[in-house]
Amino acid sequence: MIDSKNGVIGLAIGDAMGVPLEFCIREKLQKNITTEMLGYGSHNVPKGTWSDDTSMTLGLIDAINKTGNIIPTDIADNFVKWAENAEFTATGVRFDIGRTCLRAIVNYEKGINPIECGLDDEFSNGNGSLMRILPLIYFCYAKKMNNADIYKVVRDVSSITHRHEISIMGCYIYVLFGIELLKETNLNEAYKKIRESDYSMFSKQCQEKYNRIINTDISLLNIDEISSSGYLVDTLEATLWGLLTTDDYNSAIIKVINLGNDTDTIGACVGGLAGIYYGLEDVNENWKSNLLKYDYIVELCEKFNEVLNKTNSKKIPEDNRDVFFIDIREREKREKFVNEILEFEGMSLINNNADSFELAKEAVIKSIFPISIDFKKLELDFLKNTTTAAAAITNKSIFITPEEALKKVESRLNEWKKYKEEVIISLTTRVYEHTVEYAKELVESYELDIFKEFFLKNETPLDCAIDIGYSCG
Repeated sequence: MIDSKNGVIGLAIGDAMGVPLEFCIREKLQKNITTEMLGYGSHNVPKGTWSDDTSMTLGLIDAINKTGNIIPTDIADNFVKWAENAEFTATGVRFDIGRTCLRAIVNYEKGINPIECGLDDEFSNGNGSLMRILPLIYFCYAKKMNNADIYKVVRDVSSITHRHEISIMGCYIYVLFGIELLKETNLNEAYKKIRESDYSMFSKQCQEKYNRIINTDISLLNIDEISSSGYLVDTLEATLWGLLTTDDYNSAIIKVINLGNDTDTIGACVGGLAGIYYGLEDVNENWKSNLLKYDYIVELCEKFNEVLNKTNSKKIPEDNRDVFFIDIREREKREKFVNEILEFEGMSLINNNADSFELAKEAVIKSIFPISIDFKKLELDFLKNTTTAAAAITNKSIFITPEEALKKVESRLNEWKKYKEEVIISLTTRVYEHTVEYAKELVESYELDIFKEFFLKNETPLDCAIDIGYSCG
């Protein structure tokens, strides 16, 4: 029987151990080795708080639990829920999000096919897909997949946020290694097998990036030769190095979180594999007891176990890139937006006349939104159709005239445009110059719920600018 708790709890503990040390300098850490779970460090969050690494991992598990299969829209929907509503978080607050992940979520919000949302340039190879890929170890193992099918699933799930082949190859190596550990292969033998695996689906240039893992023995390197940056190749090297040079879960976690820099993600990646290999029985009891929402994670894993252990005859698509991106999500978002517009414009006044409300809503949907919607142009489309929208709002209603409805619609849009311009001014004149261009891009995405979250949460444009700066930095 498959028990995912070992790997997932192991990942979450490693993450929480690394969170307060993130960005710390290695030299300082090595002089005073951290061995206990701390709080209120780099991110000023309570002891036992886990980061985006665990949140996105749990979001992936929850998506698989829904159908027992890999459905990219379900996964991307959960990433949106995490980014916008802080679901799958330890404290109800999302305090950490990588730039590549954020931009991929922006792409999904625009209606792009989820497996085409990830950035595919060579400079977008942070560890944001590696940190959440662990559930695929269990999924692929349960499905008894061959390596060709494992590659396809890993490629598509990574591509939701990270689409470059360097990211995909790193995730593929990690999953292959984890599957060997589930087979109870010892660490050194598992490492030997991934070094002997076929990577011909990746370019020669890509394979060369993993030369120290595939063509040499990473465990023979000394600490000064191991980087702990957020670059995916560095993270995978540090992960395998930490595992192969220690003999138990606790030692592996302590060793890698004291490397400094991207300690939460490296801690998570090591913790996941070490949890699979060693189990949780000998994990430091204080670490386990201090992990926030431990029972919640266990509950999610138990559901995952049920899904993995039962016979599933559903066929996984041969290639998600050939599956037509259904517009259910677009329809849901469209309807939500329309309902917000209608409620704002006073349609609640006619709630005693259901027929009138439904007719107005249908008219607004048909007049404002094309069948194939482009969310980036959503506000522009609405501006072009304010007269039609106003007429639809007043359809069969005696409570508001077309002129009043049009005035309300235009007033709302003018408020948003004015606020947007103020935010851009703040962004270009204050401290976050290194994120200005990207923050401006966020501002220009009128429909983006993530930005509207800042808009609603902050009282001034400067507060909004600073908040965006922290998220993008």
